[in-house]
Amino acid sequence: MREMAYHHSEGRMLRWLTLMAADRVNMFEDIVNDLAHGRIPNIPKEMGLRTELRYNPRGLAKKVAITGLAVVLVAAYLRSRRR
Repeated sequence: MREMAYHHSEGRMLRWLTLMAADRVNMFEDIVNDLAHGRIPNIPKEMGLRTELRYNPRGLAKKVAITGLAVVLVAAYLRSRRR
């Protein structure tokens, strides 16, 4: 994916979206690799939650609230589809 992204100029949005997608795929592959080797990834530490709490507590609270709202909305949507 990265090779494809580098074929586009830096001014193109496609380059940056492809690079961001490649980062997400890499993150997912690393989690699967950890689980395949019997290691449980320490996701809060890898995401830097302790540092976020120390230096940006309001930002962390906002992220937690948005994530919680998204989980509730998805759960409500899936529950309504079941009926």
